[in-house]
Order: sequence, then structure tokens, then C-alpha cells
Amino acid sequence: MKKDATSKSSAIYSAPLQRLLEGKPPTVGLFLDKKVREAFRSDIASPHQRQGNSAAFFCYLLIDPTLVYAPAAECSFQDFMTAVFYVGKGKKSRPVQHLVDAAKSRSSAIPKSDKLKRILSLWDAGRGVVSLQVFQNVISVESHCREGAMLEAIGIRNLTNLKRGEYYDICIQWTSRQREEFGAFLLLSAWKIFRIEGSREIFEKDVL
Repeated sequence: MKKDATSKSSAIYSAPLQRLLEGKPPTVGLFLDKKVREAFRSDIASPHQRQGNSAAFFCYLLIDPTLVYAPAAECSFQDFMTAVFYVGKGKKSRPVQHLVDAAKSRSSAIPKSDKLKRILSLWDAGRGVVSLQVFQNVISVESHCREGAMLEAIGIRNLTNLKRGEYYDICIQWTSRQREEFGAFLLLSAWKIFRIEGSREIFEKDVL
């Protein structure tokens, strides 16, 4: 499959993410990550907040494997970012639900979202979708903040997501630049996880 407009080959990202893509070291990302971990500890979180204080949530990235031009262990950060087309959060089988929805959409008259079109185009080309789970075992509101920061760092115009993320607790008070710095750091961390874990494609037959 050739690159198209959705490949983000000439994408304009946030300044913090662009800086990391140029090979410069992260600045305040690690510090902000520590602050988030402290603020959202499951043992002190209120059970009455959104979806409670169960540490059962995670974030995930849907990745186009046709845009990764080397084995995962050798994948560059630039290629990794080009291949990410959706950022989400949830628990259990939430990432797979997108693929189930895509398979079901073939027989539906409802207009397909860009996300579903991207998934179907990969399957139709004989390829699969890579789902990378990151930042696991966190409470719901923390997963929202991490998702939101990654969306802000990448820029929703470069993704198939339809809306921006939501913020809670200390993240509500952060500036846009702080959220971008945090998100850029998270994406750098996700890339490192991807290089270690590799990429296993999920095909349409796997979700039928």
C-alpha cells in the first residue's frame, strides 16, 4: 500500500513532539509523568470519580504496519509516528472493538468514519492493524489524561480521532504546552515499547 494523505508524511506536530523527532532529549515530560502518577494513585483515588478507582484501564495506539519500513526493533521514531492513526483509552477488549465495528460496517448503510475506512483499506490490501497497548493498570481518569495529552501532541488533524481528550485533577490546570510536552514524552515511551514488543497484525478473520 502506498502512502496517502493519511500517512502524515509531511505532518506538522506540536513543537515538543517535533523537537523529539529531531533527536533532541525530552525536557519536562518525565517530571510531568511523575506528577500524574502521584496524583492518580489508585489507593488514594476517590471511588466516586468517573468510572471509579479500579486500575484496570490503559491507553492504546492503532498503527498502520504498511508505514513501518523496518523490523519493529529498528523502527525510527519518525516512521512510528507516521504509522499511528488512532489514539484511544479503555479496558479489556476495547481496542479490538474498533476492528469488530469495521468488519460489521461492510454490511451497513451508515457512512463509515475515517478510522473504519483506514482499517478496511488495510484488510482489503491483505494487511492487518497493529494495536499497541501502553500505560496499563491505571484508573480511568488517568487514562483520559494520557490519551488527551498524546492527542494534543500529535494534533487531531493528523489522526482519525473525531474529538480531543478530557483532563482531570492536576492536568486541568496545565497549559497547552505542558500537555503537549507530556504527550510527546508518552509517545516517545510508546515507541520504545513498540520496538521491544514488535508488531503483530490483526486481520479481519481474527475478529469475525
